[in-house]
Amino acid sequence: MEDWVLSLRSHFPAAQGGGYLNAAYDLGGADFMAEAAQGFFSEWKQAARGSGRAHFAPLKSETRQLVNKLLQSGEEHNVCFTHNTNEGITMAVMGFDYREGDNIVTFRYDFPSVVAPCLNAARLRGVEVRFAPFEQEGMDDVDAITVLCDAHTRLVVVSQLRSVSGWRLDVERLGAFCRERGIFLIVDATQCIGTLPLYPEAWGISAVSAAGYKSMLSAIGTGFFYCCDELARHITPIFVSYNDYTELKSEGEGRTLVFKEEADIRKLESGTVDFLALSVMKKSLEVLTGIGVENIEAHIAPLYEKLYLGLEALGYDIVTPFAREKRAHALAVRIAGDQDAIYAHFRSCGIALTNAKHIRFGIPAFATEADIDMALQAAAKTEIR
Repeated sequence: MEDWVLSLRSHFPAAQGGGYLNAAYDLGGADFMAEAAQGFFSEWKQAARGSGRAHFAPLKSETRQLVNKLLQSGEEHNVCFTHNTNEGITMAVMGFDYREGDNIVTFRYDFPSVVAPCLNAARLRGVEVRFAPFEQEGMDDVDAITVLCDAHTRLVVVSQLRSVSGWRLDVERLGAFCRERGIFLIVDATQCIGTLPLYPEAWGISAVSAAGYKSMLSAIGTGFFYCCDELARHITPIFVSYNDYTELKSEGEGRTLVFKEEADIRKLESGTVDFLALSVMKKSLEVLTGIGVENIEAHIAPLYEKLYLGLEALGYDIVTPFAREKRAHALAVRIAGDQDAIYAHFRSCGIALTNAKHIRFGIPAFATEADIDMALQAAAKTEIR
């Protein structure tokens, strides 16, 4: 086991005692987050008698650069800060400059943070939304999307990893398709940012929206929206405030609003930036990029395989694929019996997991073989399947 695993584990109180397999839902916070937050308040106290909140201006630049490093894409002006996934997707699909007859393509049962903004754009902006089915028999997921695209498709909006089933979409292949046809691909990466590589610039992905509180190792209320220059030029902010990227000019007896650079996605940030959240997010990104997403993926893969094969041997009905290219860190199990009872059983055995449409295990970066053994021992102690 790599030294970084136990080091990272020591920072997460939820990991103590073993059996924490709920990374697809939450990580419970880390002591380095608390230290970063406390550091913010200590600095603010001092800055209040000096430059005030201007003291924290470099924090924005430093955090954007870490997002660029994580994604191996773009520059500072390609990153704006958000509080959740939905915020980034909403600003993109509601602010886009649609033409008559345009359409958006997404999955019918994608996560609400994807589907709801698209439906709202249909309601308020008049754009058509086309829905692809999930896992249609005989059809690849990427093909299910591409078959619905035509000359009027402006946006494709999808999740990289499905929250319910753990199925992974090949966004690299979908990105190549969209780039070739001039379609903007927007990806919800919250479920697997930090566990899988995601390189939008190289893969033809126009935008990435992600919340930080799962495998990005950050806190609730942190997030970012990465956007390429070309897509940014098509987006008008739906929340507008005076900031470094907008200007209010006097013109005659009136005033006009000017965006200093249309390709600068920082224009979407309205009002004062949440420096407390940024302090935490910066520290989390330093930890994450210091370890390396490729190292995390390599660490989780054999743990997933051990859990999968162990549950399969015990007769569990596993929804998520075994193939590495089709999954990430989340494994969903279909329960024909009393699902609430088996969830309670796992919890009584000290296993933290999710009880949703299926029972779902989410392997965190700090998981060990002992956590998987603990889960399999609990799985063997019940007859419920």
